Amino acid sequence: NVERARFDNSSEQNTIEQLDTLRRYRTDEEESHLEHVELSVDIEADRVKLERLKIEMERQANLVAEAIGDQSTYDDVRLRYEELKNELASKTEAVRMAKRNADIATARREEREAQLSEPSGSSLVYLEPFLQELKVQEARREEIQKERLALMLRSPISGQIAQVHFGPGETVLSGTPLVTIQSQGAQRVVAYVNEQVAVSIESGSEVRLSSKSRPQVQAVAKVLRAGSALEELPQRLWSSPVFAQWGYPVLIGEIPPDAFLSGETVNVRFERSSD
Repeated sequence: NVERARFDNSSEQNTIEQLDTLRRYRTDEEESHLEHVELSVDIEADRVKLERLKIEMERQANLVAEAIGDQSTYDDVRLRYEELKNELASKTEAVRMAKRNADIATARREEREAQLSEPSGSSLVYLEPFLQELKVQEARREEIQKERLALMLRSPISGQIAQVHFGPGETVLSGTPLVTIQSQGAQRVVAYVNEQVAVSIESGSEVRLSSKSRPQVQAVAKVLRAGSALEELPQRLWSSPVFAQWGYPVLIGEIPPDAFLSGETVNVRFERSSD
């Protein structure tokens, strides 16, 4: 079918020879780009393997340091890590050369197209198998890149790490918090009230906030939501370090920016309704 389409769309032998020459240049170009993509896919896969070996090597090192693991197991993982690291460096250089060859092939093809008197796109039918294979390789590379991103921890907010809950090599179940991140400023406040006060609080009502350590710092905010179940207060808010205290949580928002520090203890005064 490809040969028949080539001759049906070519009325003169000269045109056929020109298109055939251009097809070879384009084929060389696509093959060069395909080689570059295939090498890139291999490198992405090796990088994932290298990251996993690094994690395993660090885990085995911790076990050996704690006199739990076997030194030979750690040495085996370390040697595999070093071998793959060196191999990855060699492949990186090969990718660079493949990219250079692909660029040269593209330049040759563009120069040849400029020399043709009647450029034609009919020869693209010959490139279809290469284009389809190229799409497959690019899809594989995207999948590997997504797999690499799954190994990275991304914070949903900006701020500073306040606490790290686990160390290197520890096993963590899915959904378990790993770190606590403290934002730069306080945007919401959680107040705890008793039952008598909780029943009279309405969403949208105004409250007055004042810093416990800096009474002169005050702000006006609004109630966003009032909780309906008792919760244990944070230990630093207990009157006695021995006996826990409980209260109904009230979420307060619309606080002026930079009014209070993140984690700062504040006093909340609820305004009584005029009714």
